[in-house]
Amino acid sequence: MPHIERTAHVGWDGNLARGAGTLDGESGAIARLPFSLASRVGDPGGKTSPEELLAAAHGGCLTMSLAGELTSADTPPGRLDVACTIVMDEVEGQGHQIVGSQVEIVARVDGVDDAALQAAVLDVQMQIGGITERVVVAGDATLVATRQSAVTGLVDQSQIRELPLNGRDFTQLTLLQLGVTSSPTTAQAVDRGRVVLHLRGFFCQRHPR
Repeated sequence: MPHIERTAHVGWDGNLARGAGTLDGESGAIARLPFSLASRVGDPGGKTSPEELLAAAHGGCLTMSLAGELTSADTPPGRLDVACTIVMDEVEGQGHQIVGSQVEIVARVDGVDDAALQAAVLDVQMQIGGITERVVVAGDATLVATRQSAVTGLVDQSQIRELPLNGRDFTQLTLLQLGVTSSPTTAQAVDRGRVVLHLRGFFCQRHPR
């Protein structure tokens, strides 16, 4: 069997209890399948669930593998019907996990007795070889320096270009930074060429040269 990769996309809106999601397959065969917590733990109401998709995946892979095993033994199957049930339960100290996959197989194969069919089934038992999980979070975040207590900030070019400054005094850009507030006398001080700022209980002044 060659190397196979397939991708599915999941979207979710809202909180866990009242929110809802959709499942899409990259191939287009699965499109906008709705699911929710209520349909997952209770009456499906025509909606799918991650466990149902896992059952379909496991059952489909096992069925194809069994057909291949029987074909290799020169006893190709006439018909295979497989029912796969995925079981999720809470494991003490480990949260909710997939604890089992129950498979029932009804096969019509000429020239094969029950013992030979059972041996073929045992040969195709499928297990997960390993899972590689990579989580990528996209979004802007404020970087925190853990080795120093200084408060720093950055005024980018777009802020400098778009912000109308009174008298084009660059020190007014400091008011964009966290923890910086203007002194009650700042407005009058700016008119005299002097800026007074408060930074977390301290204040600083800038006098023109």
